Parts: sequence; C-alpha cells; structure tokens
Amino acid sequence: MKQFPIQSQISIPADKGMTSQILYREPTHEEMYGKKGTATGNLFAWIFLIAVFFGLGLMLIKTAERESANQVQAIVKAVEVAK
Repeated sequence: MKQFPIQSQISIPADKGMTSQILYREPTHEEMYGKKGTATGNLFAWIFLIAVFFGLGLMLIKTAERESANQVQAIVKAVEVAK
C-alpha cells in the first residue's frame, strides 16, 4: 500500500497553484460579526436568565429563613437549660 498523502494524488495544472482567489477575499459582515439574533431568541434568553436569578434569590431567602429558625431554636434551648 502506498504511503502518500491524499494531496499528492490530486492533479493540478502547471499554470495554476494550490491557492486561488477565494482564499484572498475579504470576510463578509456575517463572518466577522455573526448573525443577528432574532427577537424571540433574545426574549427567551432574557426569560431564562430572569428565571435563573429569581430561583437563586428564592434559594437564598429560603436558606436564610432556615438558618434563622435554627438560631431561634438554639437560643430557646439555651434559655431553657439556663433556668
């Protein structure tokens, strides 16, 4: 079996090299900056972000409430033991 790269098997005319004009063209606006997002895509992205941060806020409030309840119970037990 021959151990030659695939490129060596491609026949290229003598007057034309491997490079062509397409390699030297300027990038299009879309290639440089990407496609513009759609309004619905942006809306769903914002809704998702708001839902995530709202959920994180609720988790923070719930954890603080539990910690406060645990501290109150610890104080009540300490006062009962002191009596």
